[in-house]
Amino acid sequence: MSVGVLTPYLCLVCQVFIFSRSEVAPGEFECWGHFTEPWGLKAYVTWMTVAVFLLPALIITVCQVILVVLAGPSIATQFTKSHSLGLNSRQQYPVLKRVA
Repeated sequence: MSVGVLTPYLCLVCQVFIFSRSEVAPGEFECWGHFTEPWGLKAYVTWMTVAVFLLPALIITVCQVILVVLAGPSIATQFTKSHSLGLNSRQQYPVLKRVA
């Protein structure tokens, strides 16, 4: 399996141990979180913030920076070449006519 498939499972494995089916009324069940330690809820909220928001945001940011660093010079070179030849965007990329 790939890292992209395993990462969500690793980040959310604590859910299996915290949440369980609890009877809230006779014959009525809901999924409730049970924290045995007083700091458990704070730790859970902190972990979920990191796993669901901060970690994915960091991964996307790193990927975007790598993309700009690697592809940026190539794009800038193409942009400079087309403008030094005096081509505008329509001359460089002709519009295809729609066939009815």
